[in-house]
Amino acid sequence: MSINRANAKKLWAGLAALLSCSGLSLPAFAQTWAAPDHAFFGGAGAGYNHTDFGKQDTYAIGTSDNYENGSVYSTGSADGYGTASLSSPSSASPNLQVGYFQHFSDSPWLWGAKFSYTDLLASTTQSNVGVPQAGTFTYTDTHEVVPFTGTVVIGSYKTKANSRFSLMPFIGRSFGKGFVYLGMGATVTQVDTDMDDTIGYATSGSGVNTNISGAPANYDTSGWVLGGAVDIGVTYFLSPTWFLDADYTAAKTAAQKGDYNSTFVNADSVPGTTAYGTLAGYASENIVTQSLTITLNKAF
Repeated sequence: MSINRANAKKLWAGLAALLSCSGLSLPAFAQTWAAPDHAFFGGAGAGYNHTDFGKQDTYAIGTSDNYENGSVYSTGSADGYGTASLSSPSSASPNLQVGYFQHFSDSPWLWGAKFSYTDLLASTTQSNVGVPQAGTFTYTDTHEVVPFTGTVVIGSYKTKANSRFSLMPFIGRSFGKGFVYLGMGATVTQVDTDMDDTIGYATSGSGVNTNISGAPANYDTSGWVLGGAVDIGVTYFLSPTWFLDADYTAAKTAAQKGDYNSTFVNADSVPGTTAYGTLAGYASENIVTQSLTITLNKAF
């Protein structure tokens, strides 16, 4: 069906009369809004994260004094470095943010900053992480020094990235009902590492592994680590005060070093002897996270 010019004029006149009766006018009815010149804002939403835990450095050192019939018959120590190769999990997470933006005078360009919170909910686990060891033990009576090798075995090595706070200054350009922006800023992320069922072994010349440290030990390290991030986003105003914000963030933490230390008593390593010693070390990691986030925000 087609509408000729005469019918179109009648339709337009009828629409104008209807709007007039309702107290509206055609210009007001057709009016649209643009992004505000400036505003504080706050919002909530959700994100999808890909977290790369990568290769994490480990270090372990063990010392022992070995007693027989109440006297020390040998002392020894060994240390070394290893690597835990971890997976790159994906996770969904909640997101909260507050911020401010303002246009430069008589310009579509703007500046601003936002402060956001994300619970990354990312974790990865590797079983039987080995930390190679090399050292010596010395007989107290003859002072003979004997080299040996060994391995500290971490039965379960688990790393978690939990809460992350970000402060992101940005610059952008508005286009009608929204704007695009580019930001760069700082992050602080809570990182936990659990090293459970850890045992220190010494390897004899015949290749037999001897449990030196005794019962498995569990170590937990936790801390907040600084980092940096870049942010690319776009906003769209659904009304003069409500808008959607969608952004992509790439963040990397600095290396976090978590130390651990414990003592042990082991009467079972060599029959007739008792070993008193320490097992200590650290784990160090960088974490890279890529996130896609969308939030619903209120401008004030």
